[in-house]
Amino acid sequence: MPRRPRSAPKRAQTAVNSALRRAGLEHMVQQADVVAAWPRVVGKVMAAHTWVEVIRDGELVVATDHPAWRQELHWRSAEVLAALGRVLRGAPLRALSTVLRPRPADLPAPPAPEAPADPRAEGFGREVAAGIADPVLREALGRAAAAFARSRYRGRLGGDP
Repeated sequence: MPRRPRSAPKRAQTAVNSALRRAGLEHMVQQADVVAAWPRVVGKVMAAHTWVEVIRDGELVVATDHPAWRQELHWRSAEVLAALGRVLRGAPLRALSTVLRPRPADLPAPPAPEAPADPRAEGFGREVAAGIADPVLREALGRAAAAFARSRYRGRLGGDP
């Protein structure tokens, strides 16, 4: 009996997706693809505050944990749908709608703000705010001055080239 030629190994995800398609569960494959692509399409910060709820009849329903993120998705919906269309296989998504919900406990928490890129900017912020007596105002102004220094001088504080 002749041996059947071996096919190249498949990734587990590819095998699972193929089995789901054969079982008529294409919509689950599409939803899994959207969930996997979501952080790449909308960015890490927005993905930390939004999550895919469901895909129904070509409509992507996305939940957000704050009205500002819901508004941002509303304004970017055409861009997001186009980007997902480039990533997805199968039927295109025709609409994106949003709902406001508390963050589910099983989703990871949004990332903490990143540490300052340049510690000298923090020193600059403290120096600018040093003469302010009110501690809350001093802290706020110090953070603002440090953020300004990071964005404006990009590593040139202290005489760096």
